[in-house]
Formats: sequence, C-alpha cells, structure tokens
Amino acid sequence: MQSGQIQINTLKNDFQSITNILGEDNLMRTRLNHVRVNVSDISRVLKWYEEILGFENDGGWPVENPTYYDFKSEEGAKFAIMEVKDKKSHGRLNFEVDNVDELWGTLKDKVEIVESLFDKPWGTRKFTVRDLDGNELGFGGKSL
Repeated sequence: MQSGQIQINTLKNDFQSITNILGEDNLMRTRLNHVRVNVSDISRVLKWYEEILGFENDGGWPVENPTYYDFKSEEGAKFAIMEVKDKKSHGRLNFEVDNVDELWGTLKDKVEIVESLFDKPWGTRKFTVRDLDGNELGFGGKSL
C-alpha cells in the first residue's frame, strides 16, 4: 500500500470515529461561549480596545498582574484578549452592532481598515479593521 492510500484510509477511519461520536447526522452541536485572541502587549492592546473601540473590560486575571482580560457583552460569546509573547495568531472575529454606520464614522480615521463599510446581499452592512496585533475585527449590522 502506498503512503497516499494509507493517508486516505487513516482519514476514513478518523471520519468514522467522529461519526460514531457525533451521531448519524454527522453534525457537531455546540454553543460558542468564548473567543480569545492572543496579543503581544496586554496593557497597550487593552487601552486600544477600550479607548478606540469603546469596549468595557469585565476584569483581568491573574488579579495581581493581569495577562488576560475579557469584555462585557450584551449576549453571545465572551470576547477576551490574552498576552502571549512567543506566538502570533491572527484571526477574524465578527461582532454584531446596533448602528454600524455610526460606528464606521467614529472609527474609520482611527484604525487600520481591512474592508471599508459595504452592503452585503442579505441586507446587512459590514466593515473590518485590524487590531494592534493583526487580528481582524468585523463589525456588522442591519442596513439603514
């Protein structure tokens, strides 16, 4: 058996194991409750999230010298930042907001723009910015 065939058989076995765990519909059912991005300098990035984006932190950990903060939210998953000096990880997170046009007007001259405000075909508007460590933050909401 060649290595390509061995890899395919391994993938088939892995898929069967997952199917046995998840059930016949093959769908994992979860509720996202926490999202964290790694940052290089917690104090600098926390200040940026609070002062530029207007996020309100919900406390840091460890209490004596925080390297992790999460932020208050109306509902849904908790969003957090954590200082990790030896790794870079970039992600894209999307936040739903009530007035995307107003937020765009407030932020567009203060942040690095990835995508300017645009209309999506399903009736929402969105823009995306980059935080100080390269993570992409999308903000979207209903069209006016």
